[in-house]
Amino acid sequence: MPNLPEEASHIYALMSEVEEQYSEDAATLSRLLEETERFVRAYPDSLDAHYLHGLALYSLWCHHSRDSRYVREPLDEMLHILQIEPSAQFALWFAIVFSEHLGDDGAVVAYFARLNRKAFIDEHKDWWYLLAWEYALCSHLRLGRRSVFEEGLRCLVQEFVKVADDVEALLARPYRLVALYQDLRAGSGGPDSNVGQRELVALLEEQLALLVPGGWVKAEELGDTPPLSVCK
Repeated sequence: MPNLPEEASHIYALMSEVEEQYSEDAATLSRLLEETERFVRAYPDSLDAHYLHGLALYSLWCHHSRDSRYVREPLDEMLHILQIEPSAQFALWFAIVFSEHLGDDGAVVAYFARLNRKAFIDEHKDWWYLLAWEYALCSHLRLGRRSVFEEGLRCLVQEFVKVADDVEALLARPYRLVALYQDLRAGSGGPDSNVGQRELVALLEEQLALLVPGGWVKAEELGDTPPLSVCK
């Protein structure tokens, strides 16, 4: 938890209110942004102040349906933190999310390589790590590293299976992998498909099917359904 003066307690209350209402209350979000901006001005050397402001900007991005016009500022806050504290785990995690949205696959892979899973386990947020792993795998595939993707996919699925009894882990539903599977499957029967693409579809279907019993993937998502568009 960020270590700011006691007077910052109302910021945590506003943050919780915004998270509960998510994108519905623009007035509360506006107050949160004003307060975190004020604290950054008051404590410019506090990484915690910058982190809270980055979270507020993340909420603004979500409020605007992840419009790309609102992603640069929260990323800059996280990068400011990482310049001073390169191992700041949650700043790295958000940098992965924002970089993936901007299509910077190289950055996603590089930031993921610096993540320490234990840091997330200690904060009872292991599902954050699993989600970042999914981002990194998709980035590897887009960078042409298919063997890294295939090996990592099998490992990631096994990690999901290991935490099948963790209710919070369900929050890490692999939307990107399901979307990738459905997009590839939709084109695998077309004239431009090839053996490699069909083999990748088969591997994804095989691995994602292992996640059906745990609830991360729905059986109907692996059937004849229209492809999902990947949220970026």
